[in-house]
Amino acid sequence: MIYNTLLRQLAVTVNALGDTTSPSALNSVYDTVPLIEANFTVATGSSIFSFNYLKDKLLNAQEALFYALASTATNPLRRFIESQTAALSYGDQITTNAASLPVVGAYGAVRDVETGRVLTLEEIENVQLRVINPNSMFKVRVYQYAIVGDRVYPTVDEVLVDVCAYERPDTDALDLESDILLPDILGPAMVQGAISECYRDDEYLEQSGRAGEYFSRWVQALQSGMAQIQPQTNPTPDAQAVYARG
Repeated sequence: MIYNTLLRQLAVTVNALGDTTSPSALNSVYDTVPLIEANFTVATGSSIFSFNYLKDKLLNAQEALFYALASTATNPLRRFIESQTAALSYGDQITTNAASLPVVGAYGAVRDVETGRVLTLEEIENVQLRVINPNSMFKVRVYQYAIVGDRVYPTVDEVLVDVCAYERPDTDALDLESDILLPDILGPAMVQGAISECYRDDEYLEQSGRAGEYFSRWVQALQSGMAQIQPQTNPTPDAQAVYARG
């Protein structure tokens, strides 16, 4: 789904499109791909919500949904926004993905670069004992890792970590014909989230409030994904310590 599809829904809802004084005129402007600033600045357009303002609100909603999904490691939709880090060694930070975008949310699976094998979460003390080195009493290779803060400690030479990484698109340069950063099923949620922020003074308060309720339900549904499927072996960072101690 492209940004333009969502922007035109938002624009009609808040009466922001110009030159729409008849049904046929509205259809003509609504079908414009991509919408441009001129569609919002003619005499019959809204003086309340500008072109870039509405794009900003869509990006705000996308950001909130992206973080909710990225923070729920077991949500089945998370795979649509997941990427991997570059190869990481013992003690390296998990701060960016392989494309150098900042990591947000929970960490996913940790895999051995050489074999692709998924590592098992373990306490840092046990990992330190198992790391192959001249002073270790363990000589059999095991596939384990620990995470302390934002650093990974594997028992193998290098690992890749499944992560979600996000960098906000630039509003002025946003290509409205490009795909949103979320799975298409969350397009309606982005529209509702944007509408919930479209109010000024005492105008559009009821409409934005109702949209805010819908948007909150979308966010809660994403966050409840953890309760819908079986837990994975790699829980969220907050749950990792509990998992390891158990």
